Amino acid sequence: MKYTFLLLTALLASSCSQTPGDAFRRSNDDSTAAKMYHTMAQQGDVQAAFKLGLLLSERRLSPAEASHYGPASRWFAQSCPALPAACHNLGVEYTNAGDHQRAEQFYLTAATRNYMQSQFNLASAYVNGYLPLPADPSQAFAWLLIARQEAARCQEAAPSLCQWVLTDKAGNQAWFRSRLTPAQQAEAERRAATWAARH
Repeated sequence: MKYTFLLLTALLASSCSQTPGDAFRRSNDDSTAAKMYHTMAQQGDVQAAFKLGLLLSERRLSPAEASHYGPASRWFAQSCPALPAACHNLGVEYTNAGDHQRAEQFYLTAATRNYMQSQFNLASAYVNGYLPLPADPSQAFAWLLIARQEAARCQEAAPSLCQWVLTDKAGNQAWFRSRLTPAQQAEAERRAATWAARH
């Protein structure tokens, strides 16, 4: 079963507030956009740091330019405290580097701030063996159920992504139901319902 990473940089970039450099980004002048984002990021602008991270993770800059700014993870880490999407992308960076334990930390950070992609990635990591099931497997399954709840709410904003999570072609839900006891499944469903009531 293939583990699907939900980086979704185009969707995330379109949802951000306007930042100096965005006009250059829209006109595909990524070099100038990166310079402006970098200037603003050094002044503490978390949106600019996030967008610079996106340019680097999407490999939209030449190797020489990219080396000047450093890794995308640096800029996602700077913006993570303010932006769940940055925490998620930092998790993806660590996943791609094979550091699944560090990835889990940042997926959890974003998931607990109601970021659907991280909720899904956590569940998928457990299903595919990238992470061992936690001592409480009900919570692992709950993240998948919570992601599905969020997907049901977001179909207008991101129909293809949300429908993909809802259809669960990877079979994640079936995997959990085949391994958890009825009591553990019921506990996961209870936690997902409680989450929905609070969010």
